[in-house]
Amino acid sequence: MKKVFNIISWVLFAAVAVLAILLIASTGKSTNKFSVKVVLSPSMEPNIKTGSVIITTPSKEYQIGDVITYSRAGNKIPITHRIVDVSIENGTQYFKTKGDNNEDPDDAKVSKINIIGKVRWSIPYIGYGLNAVKNPIGFAVIIVVPATILIYGEVINIKKELERMAAERKKKKVASAGDPPKRREDNEEKKENPEEPKV
Repeated sequence: MKKVFNIISWVLFAAVAVLAILLIASTGKSTNKFSVKVVLSPSMEPNIKTGSVIITTPSKEYQIGDVITYSRAGNKIPITHRIVDVSIENGTQYFKTKGDNNEDPDDAKVSKINIIGKVRWSIPYIGYGLNAVKNPIGFAVIIVVPATILIYGEVINIKKELERMAAERKKKKVASAGDPPKRREDNEEKKENPEEPKV
C-alpha cells in the first residue's frame, strides 16, 4: 500500500510540476529562445488538437509546410497555422497561411517580423489544464489539492521516521541501563573468589 501511495505521490508531483512550469511559461512574454502557447481553436485539427500546448522557437527561415505561430494587429491572441505560400513584395517576404482544418487560406499575409516562431512540439489537451488553473477554483483543484496531498504524505513519512528513531534511542537507553548491574555482579564474584597468588 505504501509503494502504491509513493507512486501516486510521484505522479501527482510530476503533473503539478509540469503544469506549473507550463503555466509560468505560457503567461510570460515570448523570448528569443522559445514560447509556450495554448491552441484554442480546431483550425489545425487533426494534427494539433484543440486544447493542446504548443512550444515554438524562432527560425532564421520559414518555408511552405511549416506550422508557425504569429501575431496580427488588433488581436491579442496569436494564431497557429501552416504556411501554404511564400511571396516577396517590395523586398519584403510574406507568408500565406491556412489552418489544416479550414477550407480557405487566411485573408491577411504574414510578414516575418510578426512570426513568433515555428511549432516544434505539441502536447494534446494539456492546455485545458493550463486554462483551468488560471481561475481560482481551477487553481485550487489542480494545484492546491494535489500539493496538499503530497505535503500531507511527506509529513506522515517524517512523523513515522521520527517515531522510529525515538524508539531506537529508547531501546539503546534500556540496553545501556541494564549493563552496569552485570558488571557489579562480576566484581562481586571476583572478590569472593580471589585469584591465588603466584609462587
